[in-house]
Amino acid sequence: MPLSILIVDDDPSIRTLVRRMLEKVGYSVCEARNGRDAIDQAAHIGQVDLFITDICMPETDGAELIRKLRRLKANTAIMAISGVFEGELLKVADLLSVKAVLQKPFTAEELIKAVRPATQPTRKAPARNY
Repeated sequence: MPLSILIVDDDPSIRTLVRRMLEKVGYSVCEARNGRDAIDQAAHIGQVDLFITDICMPETDGAELIRKLRRLKANTAIMAISGVFEGELLKVADLLSVKAVLQKPFTAEELIKAVRPATQPTRKAPARNY
């Protein structure tokens, strides 16, 4: 079964482009037009392996969405994308423990390179015997 990704962006052309890039390499992709739509979908759809969210969106911005997703789907990986790349946005994304941050515009290769590790399970460090 292909890994599932929910892409959240207020720009329909970005959502379509990202969906096509990811489907081309075998991912199953759903789209949400804003944070509220993403929360509704996350609450009603089954397994999501990765959320990819824009940081700057009207209504519910990416940081608020990430906090809500953490409460709703605590173990699901989240990746942030943004066309506005200021230091504060990077700090917010880092504080919210996203798996990756990608600046728009990006190529299909850059997207896939960021998505692959984000969808890998986190490995726990081996126990140490002292």
